[in-house]
Formats: sequence, structure tokens, C-alpha cells
Amino acid sequence: RQAEYWKNFNKIIVNGSGVRFEDNGIAYETLSTDKVAVVAKENGKYSGNIEIPSTVTYEGVTYNVTEIASRAFAECYEVEYVHIENGVVTIGSEAFWGCQNMYNINLPLTLKEIGNNAFEYCSGFTNVIIPEGVTTIESGLFRQCGSLANVTLPSTITYISIDAFRKDVSGTENIPCTITGYDETVAESFADEYGFEFVSLGPVPDDLPTITP
Repeated sequence: RQAEYWKNFNKIIVNGSGVRFEDNGIAYETLSTDKVAVVAKENGKYSGNIEIPSTVTYEGVTYNVTEIASRAFAECYEVEYVHIENGVVTIGSEAFWGCQNMYNINLPLTLKEIGNNAFEYCSGFTNVIIPEGVTTIESGLFRQCGSLANVTLPSTITYISIDAFRKDVSGTENIPCTITGYDETVAESFADEYGFEFVSLGPVPDDLPTITP
């Protein structure tokens, strides 16, 4: 049994680099013996509706999908909708940069980290809900998202970059979107300080939906 384990280990980890494979049109790279990241395709771009599962099986080994790698979907202009199952913890920097026709993304409750510029130039976005558990809104996250009308921010946010909502790269003007959040949180303070309309969800409840991965 032990020999079989090491046989599988050597098969998926080569010289410290993950092995790449595709399943149902999604490209993955192994991070460890039981985890994978969604990565950019080696040939071609993603398009249409994207469904990212919580697990994927390759050569008899089942992996947990825990990450969307940096620039995994960058400049995939024909992507329209993305649904990410619970299990993904991290979305890398510029992961969805320039997905101009993506009108919606369904983020998992397990999400904890979103890298800088992850949604920059997603000009088809109108509404985004950031789940409880995410703590920072990084630089350029929603920059150049010209159609963005509302962002719902969780009570767990402790920091919002001043340029997360900029209209363009060089300017100082913000996208005129609404920020929705709980009373007496960083979301409300940020909205008040920088002139965003704030829509209150009321006091922070005791039973917010979060999932520990």
C-alpha cells in the first residue's frame, strides 16, 4: 500500500512543479498530493459559461480545487458567467483581468483571499457579492469595471485599497457604484469617506454564512 502511495506521488509531482491536465474544459495544475489550482489553458482561451467544481479526479486521484491561479482567465473575452463551487480559498492576482463580457461571477463561501486587479476591466459586471471571510479589497480589484452598479462587502473586511474602484488606471475618479454592507463596518466607513452611496444590511448578525475549508 505504501509503495502504491509513493507511485502516485511521483506521478503527480515532477521536479517540484505541478502536473498540468484538463478535465471538462478546465485546466488544472497540482499544488500537492490532494490539491489543484485552476490555471490558464496552454492552447486557446476559456469561453461561455464556466463551472469550477470543488473536486476533480485525474488518473484515479481526487483533488480538492483550492485556488484560481493568477491570470487563469485573463483576457478571456468570451467568458460570460463563472460559478465557483465551495472549496476555493484563493483567487490570484489578475485572475479575471479583461473578461469584458463576463456579466456575473458566483463566488464560494470558502473564499478568503482575492488578489490585486483580479476583476480589473471586467466591464460587463453589474453586481458583485464578496462572501464573508474575505478580509481585504486589494488595489485595482474593480478598476475599469464601468458597468458596476453595486458591490456587497462582508463584515470581515478590514482593509479596502483607495484605488480598488478607480474608473481608469491613471485617474483618481471612482466608479459611481453603490456599496452594500453592514452597519459600523469598514465597508460603511469607506463608503462615507470616499463618497459612495451606502446601502445598509443592518447590524452584523451572529449567524453569518461562512465555511471553513
